[in-house]
Amino acid sequence: MQTNNLNPYLAGGIMGLLLMVGVALLSSPGWAPQMIRVGVVNWEQVVANYEEFQQDITELESQRQRLLEMIESAGEDPAEADDADRQVYVEALAQLDSRRENLIRSAHNRIYSVIEDVAITNGYSLVLSENEVLYASEVYTDLTTSVVEQLNQ
Repeated sequence: MQTNNLNPYLAGGIMGLLLMVGVALLSSPGWAPQMIRVGVVNWEQVVANYEEFQQDITELESQRQRLLEMIESAGEDPAEADDADRQVYVEALAQLDSRRENLIRSAHNRIYSVIEDVAITNGYSLVLSENEVLYASEVYTDLTTSVVEQLNQ
């Protein structure tokens, strides 16, 4: 019965030993906690100032507008056109929409790549979208300008 009374002491001794080992390991140079550097990027500002993307998207919108004007100048309402003409309109618009989606996807991939490059180069371990940060008790760095500059090189 006395062994049952010793178990709490034995368990406490083991827990205390584990706690001391943990503290010793954490205080050693190899186990020191690293500071987390946090940066933010204003996504809308990056997209709005990404010159190549803005030029390409403007050109696509211009092509779409010209196509719609051609349809109007032909004097046909696409809804009233015969099946063959309607199919041509639909395919042309679908092709422009597909090119637009590919352009957006490519721009997003490029932006993410540049954000990652800026973060790694400058030692940031976490980069958030500025629009998603509701509260931050720590100081963070806005990387938007660096990202835009690198995109437009």
